[in-house]
Formats: sequence, structure tokens, C-alpha cells
Amino acid sequence: MKKINIMILTHSLHVGGAENHVNSLVLNSDKAKFNFVIVCLYELGVIGERLSKEKDGIKVYHNLMRRNFDVSGVWKLIHIMRGENINILYIVLTPFTLFWGAFCAKIAGVKASLARSTTIYPIYRVTKKRKIITSVSLNFIDKIIAQSNSHKDYLVESAGFDPGKIIVIYNGVDLECYGKYIDMADFKFSVKIPTGAPVIGIVGRLVPEKGHLIFLRAARRILESFPQAHFLIAGDGKQRSELETFSNELRIDSNVHFLGTRHDISQILSLLNVAVMSSVTEAFSNAILEYMAASKPVVATDAGSNAEIVVDGDTGYVVPCNDSEAMADAVLKLLRNEKLAIKMGETGRATVIEKFTIQDMIAKYESLFIDLVEY
Repeated sequence: MKKINIMILTHSLHVGGAENHVNSLVLNSDKAKFNFVIVCLYELGVIGERLSKEKDGIKVYHNLMRRNFDVSGVWKLIHIMRGENINILYIVLTPFTLFWGAFCAKIAGVKASLARSTTIYPIYRVTKKRKIITSVSLNFIDKIIAQSNSHKDYLVESAGFDPGKIIVIYNGVDLECYGKYIDMADFKFSVKIPTGAPVIGIVGRLVPEKGHLIFLRAARRILESFPQAHFLIAGDGKQRSELETFSNELRIDSNVHFLGTRHDISQILSLLNVAVMSSVTEAFSNAILEYMAASKPVVATDAGSNAEIVVDGDTGYVVPCNDSEAMADAVLKLLRNEKLAIKMGETGRATVIEKFTIQDMIAKYESLFIDLVEY
């Protein structure tokens, strides 16, 4: 079979769930069947830089545009599509990547286009302009990837997507990276975590929709019962300064550690007794999959697809959004019952093995790519 040339079009490839998805898809797909070309309309980003240095010679283009309506960037994109003989355009969806991607693919004669929606916005944030741009663009898209069943429901009911075009493909995680014993004594010493102290952690960008303020309020409540507990926050973002200030105001800063962007998440997770996801909106949480792959019990808010991943009372607890009391109570249950926490963690890893492996995700994408070209 002749290689299928796939262009992945995105805004940029900084650190985040969608960006990690692109990284996993490109590196794990069958190189004998698929050739990937990555285009970042704007800056390259950390993951983009990493992919550009891969030994397999993945082509990465970036900085095509200076603004959303940069006509010169549009012609550059069409030129790349034609020059690389692209068969499939895969858009990591934002309104303008969708709009320009669909438009350029049509002009360049790309056989098929699909888009992966990455975010669930509350209804009040779906502006009229966004709906118009999306509605027009989707007429030129063959398939849309939803990351969960609840995400599909949102795309149909709130965003107006055609249900006949939507396919649900869960994200996947590489189990080989998680669940192994890692000696982190030096790290614990460096951040002054005493031996035997409970450790609660959260992984995610420091942005309002991830709900870190609620996590910090819950941390204060947990410290009332476990004053020796420590809290690790892995990730960075525009809210970091606000969160550090809030931690100081709550007088818990000596127990809270902002780790910034990390490339050793599996090692960080090995330290945790409980893993938390406090988001208020979520298409699909890769962090929760990582928690479960690392055999950690999860406390997650009932946002987006979180309740599809975490089975309440089985692999962890699902609590209401913006409820720090409920979050703290769930964490405390696990800290007080080590056997239950271990059992939930083991069940979580078994769930990932059954439903959320990287191999399963890649197989479904590869099948879709082949179907689109042969259609």
C-alpha cells in the first residue's frame, strides 16, 4: 500500500493534552503506512521542537501566520499541502485552524479532512462569531473526532455539529511509562517532603478552567486533618502567580509545591497517595489516564468526560465541580483507608489496560485514515 500523507494542522504545539496527543499519534503510528507533516500556524512550541528533531525526519512547518486573517499565510499553507502531496488533513480544532484548514484543503485538492475537537466550553462562551465560523467550516470536513460520548453530546447539542460526522475515539496512554517503582528520595528531599508524609497531586495547565483554586481550598481543609500532607502542582500557565498568591493567603504555601512544566510526570506520579483533577470543563483528561496508569486512586470533578473515565467508588471518586468540601472529603477517605486507595488504584490501571491504551487509540486512528483515503 502506498504511504498515506497526513498533515496535522494546529495553532502551536506547547505542552498540553492536545499537544501530547499529536506527539503520541505521530510517534506511534505505523511508519510504513503513514507519513506525517506537522504545520503550526503560529509558534512551534516545546513539543513541536521535539518532533522536529526526531530521527525519522518528521517535517514541521511553523509561523505561517502573524494574525488570524493573514492572507500570505493562507497561500503558504496551500503551497505546503500541494508540495507534500497531502491525502488527509487532520485539524486539531480551534475556530481559525478549522476555517483556514478546511478552506485551503479544498483549494489544494486534499482528498479528505477531519477535525479533532479539543475543548468543551460552557454554553455562554460559545459566541455567535465562533458558531458561524465553525458552521461554515464544517461543511468541508468529512469526519469530526470527539474524545468521549459526553463530548459528542456537547458537540451536537451545544455546538451544533452534525452527529452523522462524529466519531468517538478515546485517548490512550502508554502503560510502559507508568506503574514502576521509582526512587524519588532526592526529589522529596529537595522540596522538603518528610518521609511518610501523604502526598496529593494534580497535573494540568494553570488556567481557570482547570479549577486549581478549588484544589487549594480543598488542600487547606485536608491539612486540618493531615497537617503533614504535601501537595504537588505540576504544570504552568497564566494563572500561576494568582495561585501562588492564593496559597500564601490560605497559609498553606509551605505544604504546596508548584513544580512548573515537567517532563518526568511518571516519576512525579509515583510519589502520590491520591491524584486529583479539579477541572470545571473537560473534553477528555489525559492526566486522569496517567493517574490510573500509575495505579493511583483518583478524585475528579464531574466535568465533561471525567465520569466516563473514573468509575465513582471503584477507581476513585467523582465529586461536584467547584465543591472544595466534597473534594477534600473524598481525598480524606482515601488517606484514611490505605487498602481502599491501593485497590482503587489497581482497578484504575486495569481499566486503562482494558479501554485506554495507546495501542488501541492508534489502531482506531489508523483504521480511520485508511477508510478516508479509500472512501
